[in-house]
Amino acid sequence: MDRFAQPTPALSIGLAAVSLVGGLLLLLGRKDLWTTVFILLFAAATGAMAHAASARLLPEHHISRQVDDQKRILRLRGFVSEAPAYIKIHGYHQNAAPVSFVIDGLLLIGEDGSELPLAGRVRVSLDAKGDALPLTVNRIRYGTRIQVTGRIARIAGATNPGQMNFRKYNEGLGIYAEYSFLDPANVTLLEGKGGNRWIRWAAQLKRRLNEAIFHRSGQTGFLPPSQAAMVSALTLGDREGISTQTRENFKKSGTMHFLAISGLHLTILTSLLFVILRLCHLGQRPTALIVAVVVLSYAVMTELRPPVVRASVMITLYLLGEAIHRKRELLNVLAFAALVILVSDPASLFAVGFQLSFVAVASMILLHRRLDGFLSRPFTGGPLERLRQSRIRIFNLPLQYVRRSLNISLSVWIGLFPLLALYFHISTPMTVVANVVLFPIVAAILYLSVLIFVLGGVLGAYLSTPYVALGWAVGALEDATGFFVMNDRAHLHMVGFTLLLAVLYYAVGILWVNRERLRLSRSVLAAAGAAVIIAVIVRHNSPVTPDATEITLFDVGNGTTALIQTASGETILYDGKGRKRNAGKYVLLPYLDLKRVRKLDAVIASPAPGGRAYATPQLIDTTSFDQLFVSTTIADFSTLDLPLQEPSGTHLLGFRGTSLEIFSLAHKGNTAPAIVMLRESDRRVLILNDLSSETVRLLLESGRDLRADIALLPNRGASTRELQNVLKAVRPRTILASGRNNRFLDRLQIYCDEHAIRLYATAHYGAITLRLDGSGPASTVMCP
Repeated sequence: MDRFAQPTPALSIGLAAVSLVGGLLLLLGRKDLWTTVFILLFAAATGAMAHAASARLLPEHHISRQVDDQKRILRLRGFVSEAPAYIKIHGYHQNAAPVSFVIDGLLLIGEDGSELPLAGRVRVSLDAKGDALPLTVNRIRYGTRIQVTGRIARIAGATNPGQMNFRKYNEGLGIYAEYSFLDPANVTLLEGKGGNRWIRWAAQLKRRLNEAIFHRSGQTGFLPPSQAAMVSALTLGDREGISTQTRENFKKSGTMHFLAISGLHLTILTSLLFVILRLCHLGQRPTALIVAVVVLSYAVMTELRPPVVRASVMITLYLLGEAIHRKRELLNVLAFAALVILVSDPASLFAVGFQLSFVAVASMILLHRRLDGFLSRPFTGGPLERLRQSRIRIFNLPLQYVRRSLNISLSVWIGLFPLLALYFHISTPMTVVANVVLFPIVAAILYLSVLIFVLGGVLGAYLSTPYVALGWAVGALEDATGFFVMNDRAHLHMVGFTLLLAVLYYAVGILWVNRERLRLSRSVLAAAGAAVIIAVIVRHNSPVTPDATEITLFDVGNGTTALIQTASGETILYDGKGRKRNAGKYVLLPYLDLKRVRKLDAVIASPAPGGRAYATPQLIDTTSFDQLFVSTTIADFSTLDLPLQEPSGTHLLGFRGTSLEIFSLAHKGNTAPAIVMLRESDRRVLILNDLSSETVRLLLESGRDLRADIALLPNRGASTRELQNVLKAVRPRTILASGRNNRFLDRLQIYCDEHAIRLYATAHYGAITLRLDGSGPASTVMCP
C-alpha cells in the first residue's frame, strides 16, 4: 500500500465509519451483495489504520532507534530466523554472494557486557564466496544462536525514480537494519538453539532431502549440478543454484510459477500420497488426516510462504470436509485461507506473492466453468469428437487433458494479466500453451523426486534408474522452456501499466462474472471492457514527452549513467561505468517504464578503461536502439542487428533542435571513454566520464571549445588540479556530479562555492533531473 498511496488517518477513519454505517443499513435492507462490499471496505479501512499505527508506533527498544543512514559499530546477539541463501553439500556449491541471513530475538551487547533486549530483525550480508566460505558460516542454520559485531545501518531506500524501495520492502518483513559486506570473522556461533522447534525440525529435514539430491548425484554422477539445482527448486523451493538464463526462460515463457512452491506442487504431491495410502487400504478419514499432516509439515519446511500457506490451508480444509462428509465451497475455503494469513500478518495483503496466489486460484474458480463451453467447441464435431467418444481411452484421455489444461491455464492468465503487467511489466500469452506441455514434465520430476526421497536410504546406489529418468525429465523441462521463448512474441514488455488500469480491469471482470445476478447488459460490459483494453494500448504506445529537454543523471554507484530526453521526443542514453551490475534492470528500465519509452534514438555505451557498461546489455530484450556506439572495453553486442560504431574520432548526431557531438581522445596504451557535447539553441551540456591525466592533457590541448552551461562529472578521474583546469575551460553554471564515495566532492563543493556554480550530486540527492529551460532541477529523488 505504501508504494502507491499513504492514506491519512482522517481518510481511513472516515472511510471506516461510512462503510460500517452503509453496511448496517444495507444489512437491514437485506442487500446481501452490497452488504458484503461495504464490510470489505470497512475491513480494508481498519486494516489501513492498523498498518499505519504499527509502522509509526515502534517501541522505544526497537532496533530502528539504534541505527540511522550512517554506519555505526554494534554488537548484537540473536538466533537465525531466516537461513542463509547458500547451500554447500559435498562439493556442490550454490551461493548468492554475499551470503545473507536474518537474525531475530536481538540483544544489544554493551562494552561492559550489559544486555539490552531489542525488537525488530536485522539482515546480515557476509562478503564470502564459494570455497573461501569459512566453516562457521556453513554451520549457520535456522535457530542457530549467533553474535555479530560490525558496522550496521538502515537498509538503503530507492534513490532513482521507479526503483524498488528495498527499505520499505524489508520493513514490511520486520527488518529495519543490516550489516552489509561483513567480514565472516566477525560472526561467532554460540551454544544452544533458538526459534521454534518445529521449524528447526523442518529445516533439518529439508537439508537432508537436499543431500539426497546433491550428495547422491555427486557420488554417482547421476545428475550434473545444474539439474540437481533444478530438482531442489521444484521440490524444496531453493532457487539459488539455477542459472540466470534458466530463470529468464521460465519468466519469459510465463511458467515461473513452476519454480515457486505453490498449490500446483502441493496438489501433485497430495494426489500421489492420497493414491498410495488408498492402495494400502486405509480408510477415507485416516487417509485425509495423514495427508493433511504431511501437507502442513511441507508448508513449514518450505518456510511458510504465502502461496504454500494458502494451498496447505485449502487442501487441509478440503480433506477435513471429505473426512466428515461436508459440502465444500471453494470460494469459502479460499476466503478462509486468506483470513488465516492476514490474521497472522496483515501486511501480506500488499505482498506480490499473496496477490498472485489468491487471484490465480480465484480466477480458476470463477472462470473455468464459463470458459469450458468456449473451449469445448473445437472438440465437438468432426474427427476430434469421434476420438473423444471412442472407447479407446488412449485417445480420450489426452483430449480431455488438453481441454481442461487449456481451460485452467487461460483462466489464470486472464486473472493475472494486470498484476504481471503492473509489478513485472510483462505479459506472457505463451504461458497458456506452455503450461499444458510443461505440467506433465513437472509432475514426473516431482513423482521421481518423492521416490528418491523415500527410497534413498533403503536402496542407495540401486536408485540409478530413477535418477536417470529424473535427469531426462529435467533436461526435457529446460529444453521445452527454451523452445517457448525462441519467438520474440512469446512475451511482451508492458510499458506504463498503472494501478488505476488494473482496478478498472478487475472491476469490469467482476461485473461480467456477476452480470446475470446483477442483470447487467452484455453490450454495456463489452463496451467497458473494450474501453479498458484501448486505454492499455494507448498508454502502452504513448511515451511521456517533456515540454523542455531534460537530462537525468542516475545513481548507479561509482559511475555515470545519464538519459537525455529532448522536447521533440528523442531519447539518448549515455552508459558509463557503474558499480551496480543490474543498473539496467533495476534502475534504467523502471524509469523508461515510467516515461513509457520503448526506443532509444542513440546509445553511447562507453565506460572508462577497465570498467563495464552494465545498463545497456540489460535493455536489449525490451528496448530498441536506432544508433549504438560501443567501446571496445565492454561486452560483445554482435547479436544485435545494428551497425556498431566505436566512439573514436568524432561523430555528429542531429535531431530536431538538438545536436550531439561524440568524440574520444584515445592515446597509446589507453582507450579513452567517449565525451559528449549536447547543443540546443544557446544551451550546451558537456558529459564526461572518468578520464586519465593524459586524456585530460590531450583534451585541453585539442583546441576544442569546451564551454558549456552544464557539466556532468564522474566519480573519479584526473587529479584535483587537472579537474579544475577542465572546469576553467568549461566554465559551467551548473554541475551534476555522479558517484558514491566521491573523493573529489568536498573539493568540488569548495570550487563551486568560490565560482558561484550550482552543484547537484547523486551522493546527496539520488537521481537528478535537470531541465534546459533554466528552471533548475525539475525533480530530485531523496533517500527516504
